[in-house]
Amino acid sequence: MSGPGASLGISSVRPGARRDPSRLPPIPGLAAFLVLVALLLAGGRGTAGQTVAPPGSPAGESPGFHAAGLVIVHGDGTLTHAYVPFAEDEISGLDLLERSGAERVTTGFGGLGSAVCSLEGEGCDLGECRRTVCQGAAGDPFWKYFRIAGEGWEAWPLGASSARVRDGDVHLWAWTGGEVDLPVMTLDAVRELAGAPDEPGAGAPGQAVPAASLASGVVGRDDGADDVSPRRIALALGLLALVGGGGWLALRRTRAASRS
Repeated sequence: MSGPGASLGISSVRPGARRDPSRLPPIPGLAAFLVLVALLLAGGRGTAGQTVAPPGSPAGESPGFHAAGLVIVHGDGTLTHAYVPFAEDEISGLDLLERSGAERVTTGFGGLGSAVCSLEGEGCDLGECRRTVCQGAAGDPFWKYFRIAGEGWEAWPLGASSARVRDGDVHLWAWTGGEVDLPVMTLDAVRELAGAPDEPGAGAPGQAVPAASLASGVVGRDDGADDVSPRRIALALGLLALVGGGGWLALRRTRAASRS
């Protein structure tokens, strides 16, 4: 074909002429839209908060950060996981709870520290907490504080205010009057379950401290549990777009060939 249209790559079809099936339009807009959604999902990582600089440091110029994990075990077995970054070398167990973002009611007892009355709606009211720290008869549940000791969880009777939390630690609160029947967890496992982004540069100079990540309502999970991550969702949507687009194109070519 010659003429102005040919130099611009423009083709024309005479009325009534059959289309060449090999020159049909590419994947439709819907499939392209699904690919875009997949890319957006791959870039967004769930519950993680925005990055903030630690107190006293300009944004983006912090000396790096540490991180610890927190697990909350409710009476019905529901679990909450929190991944808490911090700029200090160590913080208290109460700081860890407060920075996790979990809904809580606490009360102070002067030099004895603070007691946890309620976490995420489970516990006792403030008046009862001040009288009994939610402990009635022997064996009644209350918010009990645990740390990892060897291969299991060990209760910390001195309270969270006196406990020290350092980089890589995982601590636990349980609504129980006894022990905790839950495997110990690594910080990486807690980070994944909390929905926090992977931070390969954690602790590196110049990296700002991100906000804590918290995920509630996980029942019956353990260290070996496997989440449906945003990356897997993105991959599935991408494959769906490719398969759907390929099927549409094949169908169009088959219909065009049948009219030949």
